[in-house]
Amino acid sequence: MKTQDLPHRQPGARWSNRILILSLLGIAYLTLFPFRFHLEISHSMGSSPFLLGASAKKSYAMDFFLNVLLFVPFGFGLSARVSKKNGGRWASLLVALAMGAAVSYTVEFLQLYIPERDSGWSDVISNTAGSVAGFFLFALCGDTVLAELSRWEDSVERWLSPLREAVLLAAYFAACCGISFFLQSKTRLSNWDPRC
Repeated sequence: MKTQDLPHRQPGARWSNRILILSLLGIAYLTLFPFRFHLEISHSMGSSPFLLGASAKKSYAMDFFLNVLLFVPFGFGLSARVSKKNGGRWASLLVALAMGAAVSYTVEFLQLYIPERDSGWSDVISNTAGSVAGFFLFALCGDTVLAELSRWEDSVERWLSPLREAVLLAAYFAACCGISFFLQSKTRLSNWDPRC
């Protein structure tokens, strides 16, 4: 039996969790930053905070597109994960729809407690649509994308040797130190920004 035949070496098995985790980290960072939560709701709702209501901001096509785009990797990763567990297409679609709505609602609910953010049902709908779009993207080209990512990863693993890793690590630290020394040499009290 070759190591390529093992379940953990299959492309979907190696990349579905990575895509899912990275997409969740990206969603959390892009939607909840600057992470300053206040226990009071940031805008007057007049009803329970569990009912998000309408967004106070103007709706733009670009906002809708960006909200959809934000959740496409999440839907793609979920579909890859369900496919890895031998789930069918309907199961993948339902999981992408349900989990996209649940994660989006959770984000919008948390945004109620961030004064700089605005939340509403329109964002939940667009984010859920993005998760479903991720399902369709996986259905169209998911196996090809995962196989290509695995092929790229295998070629990098074959190329990297301990000597090359040491050289790359040394070059990385040298570049960081060089940039730091250059920026530090340009810093003077006369050009210091007191607002920082």
